[in-house]
Amino acid sequence: MPPKSTKQQRANFNVNVSKMSDKELRDLQRQAAVGLAQKAAKRVEELRAEYASVIDQMTALGAEYGITLNKLLASTPAQVLAAMTDYATEGAESPGGTVKPKHQVVPPKYRNPANHAQTWTGRGNRPTWVIDWLSSHPGGKMSELLSPLPVKSRR
Repeated sequence: MPPKSTKQQRANFNVNVSKMSDKELRDLQRQAAVGLAQKAAKRVEELRAEYASVIDQMTALGAEYGITLNKLLASTPAQVLAAMTDYATEGAESPGGTVKPKHQVVPPKYRNPANHAQTWTGRGNRPTWVIDWLSSHPGGKMSELLSPLPVKSRR
């Protein structure tokens, strides 16, 4: 006799459980548990294969941009974009023929007189210590906070 199709199996599955004995119900329950476990195990294997494929694709893509998978997973999107940009512009030369630096380091222009570890370049928003100092010194000027350290002149 040929094996039953899924449609035939479903048709035979219509059983009246109210007419089944306790033993038959327990057997049906065991069969259902085994069937569910097999189905779950099959789905787990499918997901593992899919996961492995995704990991392989991510590893290959990361290698293309010079990023390891561990670094990729531990990074924020902005860090990943910066790393990809660095990789893409690696060795890029400016019109003058020299390699462009990422950013220019600016020495501090202002220093907190009460805490010399607190400095400010004068760029961006004023730090809290500058605002506090100005409010506690009526008539105080920013020039009083200028750092005594020499500042490199700009060209």
